[in-house]
Amino acid sequence: MTRKTLLIVDDNETSLENLALSAKTHGYDFELAGSYNEAIEKLENSTFDVLIADLKLPFRNGLDIIEYAQKNNRAYGFILIT
Repeated sequence: MTRKTLLIVDDNETSLENLALSAKTHGYDFELAGSYNEAIEKLENSTFDVLIADLKLPFRNGLDIIEYAQKNNRAYGFILIT
């Protein structure tokens, strides 16, 4: 079975670390992004099974990242967290 790949986006370092630990514990491959720009860069270079994004980010928000991923077919499932 192919391991699912997640992109986790959160500007709060503690939240990002906790989500990464949970993903690792459950056997997912994942990449982390701490900002909108970092997330877009990762989406430009890879496709993800699931995008987990914080709603509130500096300058842009998680919905903007989801919109980008949908328009460009870069992720197939979306989870928005607050």
